[in-house]
Amino acid sequence: MNYAGEKVGSSETSTNLNGISQSVFVSHDTIYTYAASQSAHAITVVDHGATIGLNLPGVYRVSMNAGNTVVLAFVQNSDQVYSVVHLNANQQLAAINNPTWNPGLPNSQPAVDCEPQNLPTYCVFPVSTASGVSFDHPAKAVFSSDGTTAYVMNCGPECGGTASSITQIPITAASLNPSGIGASGIALVATQTIAVPGGASNGVFNGNTFYVTGQQLQPDGLLAGNLSVVNTLTGQVTGPYSISDGTHNKLILADNNTLWIGSVQCQAGERYKLSQSTAPGTPFGCITMFNTSTNAVTIESFKGDGTGIAAVTGLNKVYTAEGGQVYIYNTADGSARDNSNVTVTGTAYDVAYMDAPSDGNNTTY
Repeated sequence: MNYAGEKVGSSETSTNLNGISQSVFVSHDTIYTYAASQSAHAITVVDHGATIGLNLPGVYRVSMNAGNTVVLAFVQNSDQVYSVVHLNANQQLAAINNPTWNPGLPNSQPAVDCEPQNLPTYCVFPVSTASGVSFDHPAKAVFSSDGTTAYVMNCGPECGGTASSITQIPITAASLNPSGIGASGIALVATQTIAVPGGASNGVFNGNTFYVTGQQLQPDGLLAGNLSVVNTLTGQVTGPYSISDGTHNKLILADNNTLWIGSVQCQAGERYKLSQSTAPGTPFGCITMFNTSTNAVTIESFKGDGTGIAAVTGLNKVYTAEGGQVYIYNTADGSARDNSNVTVTGTAYDVAYMDAPSDGNNTTY
C-alpha cells in the first residue's frame, strides 16, 4: 500500500508466490518480494517482476531487514537458519559447476539450492555458527534499531525445543555480498546466544532495549506468557513479566511509555486455567499493555484473539482487532474508549495507521 496516496501500490498473486504463503515481505521500493510457502516447500523471490523459486523443505517463515540486504528463512521444527542471497555475476559459474559446494562463494557451508539451475541468480545458504553458538527451533529474526545485528528468536520449548534464547548475527560489510542487489547476506555467522528463560518467539526494539515475548512451559503442561527485557549492550535480561498467554504475533510501542502486545489462543494457557480454578478473576485476555517506565502489566478482558494493533501516536490511543471486532484503548491507563461508532463490514483481522511516522507501526519485521 502507498501510504501517501492511500491506494494499492502493487500486488502479487498466489500463482506468482507458489501458492499460499505463510510469510511475505516486500521491499520499500516494492521491487522485491520474498515469500515462504510451506506446502510448496519453497521460498519465492520476485525480483523486478521475475519469479525465482528456491527449494527449502519445510520453510514456513522469512524475515527481511528494512534495507533489504538480509533475508533469513526458517524451517519448522529445525535448528537451522538460512540466508537468501542474490548472486553477483562473477559467482554464477561457481554455482553451476558445483551446486553442492561452492568454493567460489564466500560461505563456509554448501548452498541448499541455487536457481535457476542453468544460470543461477539466487541461492539459499545455511547460516554458520561460531563455536558454542546454536539455534533452538528458531522462529523469526528481529533486526536492531541501527541495523547492525539480526536477533534470531529461538522459541525452544514453546515450539517443541529445549531452551529459549536469542542468537545474534552481526551484519557487516564482510558478511554481505559485495555490490549485492537485494538480499546479500552471503557470509553470515551467528556469534552469541543469550538465554531468555521466559520464552523468546517475538520481540521489538526501542534503542538498545529489546523487549522479548514468549511462553514458558509450566509443570501442568500448559504455557504461560512472559515478557523479558534485554539490554543488548550488556546482555542483561530482566523479568520475566507475566503477560497474556498464547502466541504473541503483535508488538507495538505507543504513547505514554507503553508497549502493546497481541496474542492468539490466549484462552488456552495457564491464565485461563487459573481463572477457572484456584484464582478466579485472573485476567486472561489477548491484549497486554506494558508500561516501560514502571514495568506495570495491564491485561485487558478477553474479547477473542488479539490479531491486530495500531498505535495512533500523538493522540494517546491504540486500535486493536480482537475476535473480529475493532476496539480502542487509552495509552494513559489502558482503559477502553467508546467504539460504538466504529463499524466494520466482515471480520476485522488487523488494523493499520496510514499516517504513522514509521513503517514499524504497520509492519511486523
